[in-house]
Amino acid sequence: GAGNSSVLFVGGMHGNEPGGQKIMTDWLAELDANPDKIPVNRSVVVIPSSNPDGLARNQRVNANGIDLNRNFPANSWKADVKEPGGAILKNGGGATSLDQPESSALATYTQQLGPSMVMSYHCCGGVAVANDAGNSRATADIYSAKTGYRSKNGETIGNFFDYDTTGAYEDWLHDKLNTPLILVELWSNTTNEFNRSKNGLWYIAGATNF
Repeated sequence: GAGNSSVLFVGGMHGNEPGGQKIMTDWLAELDANPDKIPVNRSVVVIPSSNPDGLARNQRVNANGIDLNRNFPANSWKADVKEPGGAILKNGGGATSLDQPESSALATYTQQLGPSMVMSYHCCGGVAVANDAGNSRATADIYSAKTGYRSKNGETIGNFFDYDTTGAYEDWLHDKLNTPLILVELWSNTTNEFNRSKNGLWYIAGATNF
């Protein structure tokens, strides 16, 4: 599209969660096949994999051993981070925030684009989590109804995972840019859930309430 209102879709920030990259790849093909369905005021941007080295190695972290979704300058950022399962990854958030090429590039691009909404795809959990900026809660509720993922928000998600999500992309967007984001935790880290997500993706692409 060529509109002034943009939405950004991001997949593959954790390399061992290829399901998000698979959805984004099919979403690109869907957009290419149906360009007339994109509203004239909208631009749709898709980043299928924001951690290509991790994806190639089937590992959560990037080639430097950093968890990219702990490397953003949210208010909660810290160097040592807790990973799924409870293990502490020393300097897993980076020596400083945005000291990794992938997170730095994504942060810079996001600020340049100035999206009205960001969708970020991870796994696992089957939830759509609003970052509580803007109208992300209401949008997450609608996306949930269209896809079957359960709707959560920043106040209720804390007890859902058994680890802290410090320095996350979604929290940085809330804390520093007030940009609404929905974090989609897929049911599976490998299964392509595009068909389940298709109606929700098109809703985000065409929504007029942000």
